[in-house]
Amino acid sequence: MEDPPSGVTISSALETLSRIGERRAGPPQGFSIGHVILALMYLQQADTSSRSWLSKELGLGEGSVKTLLKRLECAGLISKTRRGNSLTDKGKNIVQSLHAKIGTPKDVELDYVSMGEHNVAVKLAGLPIGSLNPIRLRDDAIGKGASGLTTLLVRNKQLVIPPEDFPLSMASPSDNEILSKLGLSEGDVILVCGASTAAQAKRAAMEVVVSALSAYSSY
Repeated sequence: MEDPPSGVTISSALETLSRIGERRAGPPQGFSIGHVILALMYLQQADTSSRSWLSKELGLGEGSVKTLLKRLECAGLISKTRRGNSLTDKGKNIVQSLHAKIGTPKDVELDYVSMGEHNVAVKLAGLPIGSLNPIRLRDDAIGKGASGLTTLLVRNKQLVIPPEDFPLSMASPSDNEILSKLGLSEGDVILVCGASTAAQAKRAAMEVVVSALSAYSSY
């Protein structure tokens, strides 16, 4: 995970992005804060990108992506160039603050902890593990369109399945190997979210993460 930039907290970053993702008067916008976060993370990885590329990655129509990009531009988080859209310094600081807690969702092919047709894994750092409720997180994900979500913890240098802390390596060595490649540290939380499409799984996972982070005042 990255260190947050000076003066930008995860709380202030999420507040900014929530305003961008909020529903406003007019035609349905088609996107949420999950799409907003993913768009910024994708722009960081790709440096610059076209509207059509983002539309494919986010699973949104180009009209929705156009509106999303316009809001990001108005907020000073992106700028347009001949090569496409790129993060401004302000946008880079926002993404860096997010990455202090949230990893970019990764496509994973799993067996034992598979949650749907397409699965993604998201790494979280620095959360009060004892306060997480895996059942509530799962129900939240399903309410956001996912087919399921499971929570894994890193304890004593191994991935375990709560609440019994059963080692994933014993249940599925292959799943354990795949998820261990995320670069795990003691105390990390791994969310595996499944859905009918990869874009839907990533969006639902991000929205669950936002809900989880918003539940704490100490982050």
